[in-house]
Amino acid sequence: MGFHTSHDWRRIKLNKIIDTDLFICLCCNRTRYEWMQFHHIEYPEDIKDTTSEQLVILCFECHKLIHCLKQMRAVDSVNVNDPIVLDKMRGTIIHLGLPIYELTDKRINKAKENKEKIVNRLQLELSRARKSKKVLD
Repeated sequence: MGFHTSHDWRRIKLNKIIDTDLFICLCCNRTRYEWMQFHHIEYPEDIKDTTSEQLVILCFECHKLIHCLKQMRAVDSVNVNDPIVLDKMRGTIIHLGLPIYELTDKRINKAKENKEKIVNRLQLELSRARKSKKVLD
């Protein structure tokens, strides 16, 4: 089993979501939780040592975009917590004609609902994984 399908990865993702106020894309404010991905702003030496502090939540489009910008050397790092990188990302999003969503009350409430859904789903997955592991032991 690869790390990104492991029990440990689910736990790290759950911790990141719990630590996050809103489950939205950091760059464009998209709220569709089905589109969210976890992006490493910094990689540990061993991927298994990832902590929730090393992750940010991005939609799949912004996640692809930050890696493209890094590959093209348009940004020096993939740390979207850096205001310079975030400005470059948002400028590129606008240049490509993609939306940056306004954080209205409706969108904030939706993001809170999404956070609750994804936390419940990950907790259920972790619970099932623990039970199946016990059965295998």
